[in-house]
Amino acid sequence: MDPPSAGQNLTFFGAGSQAAVLECGTDYLFWYVTRNGPPKPSESASGKKAEIMRLIQGWPKALTRCIEATPPESILETDILDLPPLSTWGVGRTTFAGDAIHATTPNLGQGACMGIEDGLVLGRCFSNGRDVEECLRDYEGRRKPRTDWIVRESFRIGRVLQLENGLAVKLRDALFTTPLAQWAGERTFARMMKFE
Repeated sequence: MDPPSAGQNLTFFGAGSQAAVLECGTDYLFWYVTRNGPPKPSESASGKKAEIMRLIQGWPKALTRCIEATPPESILETDILDLPPLSTWGVGRTTFAGDAIHATTPNLGQGACMGIEDGLVLGRCFSNGRDVEECLRDYEGRRKPRTDWIVRESFRIGRVLQLENGLAVKLRDALFTTPLAQWAGERTFARMMKFE
């Protein structure tokens, strides 16, 4: 399997980990690899790369070649922690936006998108000259249902993608090829893309 061609993304799933190779502008690829585990101190650049190569041993060449070609100092290691939706976003003339209030796992690729949407909705709320506090509560009310759903859906999907039990992983992989899985994915995508 070759690296992705224009407009194509490759995603791989293992036991307790997942990976992807994505096109990122002309002549650039972006890749990531995840693994289940507790937060840990960062390793040296060469140590990180060696750990990743051990983790993906036996995975498709399209992934391993991309990682092999990446200079160790270009590899960024980040712990991903789940933050459940919060009931209150702000008080008075203060509120939160973006990852500060609805950080999400990257399973739906919506973290930055939700921050951009927050800015758009804030702008709409302030466009009619109302009181600041009223505009902020309006913004929160408009955004909370959508961001709560995306955070929960991404977490739910991540639990399936990061399964570790061998039998559960085989069942997951078999189910991913069914029409039901395709229908569920299309339904989630359609809801995710519906922004007003």
